Amino acid sequence: MKKNTLIALLLVLIQCTAFGGPAHAPTNDTDWKLEKNGNGIRVYSRQGTDSKFKEIRVLCEIKGTLSQFYSFFVDVDHYEDVIKGTKVAKLITQPNSFEFMYYTVIDLPWPASNRDLTIQTNIDVDKGNDKMTIQAENKEGVKPKNSSLVRIPYWRAEWRVRQKENNYLDIEYFFKVDPGGNLPAWIVNETAPKSAYQTFINLEENLKLPRYQNKNYPFLDS
Repeated sequence: MKKNTLIALLLVLIQCTAFGGPAHAPTNDTDWKLEKNGNGIRVYSRQGTDSKFKEIRVLCEIKGTLSQFYSFFVDVDHYEDVIKGTKVAKLITQPNSFEFMYYTVIDLPWPASNRDLTIQTNIDVDKGNDKMTIQAENKEGVKPKNSSLVRIPYWRAEWRVRQKENNYLDIEYFFKVDPGGNLPAWIVNETAPKSAYQTFINLEENLKLPRYQNKNYPFLDS
């Protein structure tokens, strides 16, 4: 399988959180190896103890506000427009402002098979400290399997976002995935840090879109 196909897959998988159970964020920074550093974005990886696929950690500071970030994150109807490779993104349930579930299909170039999964997202806001924590995981049994798609068997992510002065966001991000199918683990592990880096480059640009400006939420100050 071509490497650019894998990069496309991983780019969409990582963005799906932005764009449940935590990704088991570590307390020991020595567990992580720095893979990429540039434009205020540092990408780390480590070998998971229960998977052949590496875990990803990102530390970055980008221009934006919590209200912009929240607006982008919950805007499932526009995922197909702003997340490259997203063929389908359909909101299933959103009982309140702090949780939602959606179904997504990831479009990959031939000969790779398209992937699909359902994602449950939970958002916790600490208004007094200008912090937001988002945890997301795949949910099985919500949508029947489609024989033409590869169902992603495992997907976990966690965002820790803090508002800083001068309209900057401090972000810590964790991600674990098993993309399913027969993708070689060594190629997935090699391309994942590059995909994570590009995700955060794209995120900063997406937050500038007009539809995410001048939004006011009672649970956010910024």
